[in-house]
Amino acid sequence: MDHAGTYREDLETGEYYWLEPESWWDNFIDECVAQDIMELRKSNDRIRQKMRETHNTDYRFVTVGYPNDISPEEFVKKWRQVEESKWKWGDDRITRFEFYRENGKYHPHVHMFIYTNKKSCHIVRELALKSGLANNYIDVKSGRSETHLNYIKGIKREEKQADIDRDAKVRETLGIPEYEYSERLNLEKI
Repeated sequence: MDHAGTYREDLETGEYYWLEPESWWDNFIDECVAQDIMELRKSNDRIRQKMRETHNTDYRFVTVGYPNDISPEEFVKKWRQVEESKWKWGDDRITRFEFYRENGKYHPHVHMFIYTNKKSCHIVRELALKSGLANNYIDVKSGRSETHLNYIKGIKREEKQADIDRDAKVRETLGIPEYEYSERLNLEKI
């Protein structure tokens, strides 16, 4: 072992001093503790990685709703301005424009499935700033679930089919694809 002893703090003065080991046993214990700490760190890194793989904590499902008093064209124009602004996150995303909610009423909104580890509160804050919307117009859910993926794909409950068809007609009229995605993240990859 190439080091012997350890630093200790003098509780009265707050200064540190070198303490020589009293025996080979102290040296051995110091070395064992250091190895245990390194093993724990490696283990924690493996656990974090496994959690990311199984729980997909780096995904966010974001819904941004706009006031009902703007036209579909104005809604898309405003959202495109948000997309063109510099984001600190969210380059890897799948986006779907929708215009109706389940009760058949006009309600322009966009769903995004984003690969990011950004905290939900930061996403809400940045989108609110960039869109000019209040925080309550923005909803963020963490994780990768089949429900979220189905929303992006347009697979919803049967009673929403009429609204899904209306959304498709508006998108077609405006020349918007069913969903838009970045090169690194698309529905075939997730």
